[in-house]
Amino acid sequence: MQATSLVEVDAVEYPVHFEGFHQPLHVWLRGGQHVSLRPWTCGEHLAALGRHLKPGASGVALDTAAFSGEVLAREGLQGALAQEAAPLALWWAAGGGAPSARPGPDGWLELERCRVQLRQWSAGERLQALARCVRGEGQGRRLDSGRYLEAMLAASVKAVEPAGTDLRALDAASTVSLLDSVVAVNVPAEEEAALLDSPEVAATTLRLCRELGWTPSQVWATPAPEVDRLLRLLDAAHGAPAPRSAPVPAPRPTPRPRAPRLADHPDAIVIQIEDETP
Repeated sequence: MQATSLVEVDAVEYPVHFEGFHQPLHVWLRGGQHVSLRPWTCGEHLAALGRHLKPGASGVALDTAAFSGEVLAREGLQGALAQEAAPLALWWAAGGGAPSARPGPDGWLELERCRVQLRQWSAGERLQALARCVRGEGQGRRLDSGRYLEAMLAASVKAVEPAGTDLRALDAASTVSLLDSVVAVNVPAEEEAALLDSPEVAATTLRLCRELGWTPSQVWATPAPEVDRLLRLLDAAHGAPAPRSAPVPAPRPTPRPRAPRLADHPDAIVIQIEDETP
């Protein structure tokens, strides 16, 4: 077998024989060594993320050295060979870095060997996932990102065709598309997050939600002129004078009882002293 193409990662070219992410990748390293990388599956990807996705200064960060080392260790590659192949291992596990597919309006996501219909998970499902995936006590509490993503995936998959397809056996390219789509379905996009942080947007959105029994998504999906009409109608309705009715007399205050005095006794003799000064 000979190399049939070149893969460039981080300005390094690797001669490879590539037949898709569902087949082994054959690689020729600088010293002439021929190695192969077996397909990296969804199950392996989630487990490795759980071990190597750690909290960072700006959220979570992937320990890329440990992650690529795990991809290569299962092929028996260590030391200098593993160091040389590390960038390619990350490329392989990331499905080549190609743009991910996205679900259609009906929620169906087309993958290489199957298609998956996605839905948003519920708040209850998310809370259950957090309860199962947070480990440790006190300051040592940590979210197992791999298990959390797996729980989100399980809750979000509504249907799979062909039925019975094992999603944990998907190759790297399909895995990345599936996980990216699941996260996009369940986590507000950056532009939506900006809406959520605006006090004016929050006030308008919550007002319409309260008055109409809508969700924020329903408010934001409504045509802007229609939202303007709704707000003007609400202003008119709430600004109208209340119906007039007969005045209700204010309740008369009830005098507070005072403690009995000696002068109140029926046999008491009261001597009143008056000032006769002219």
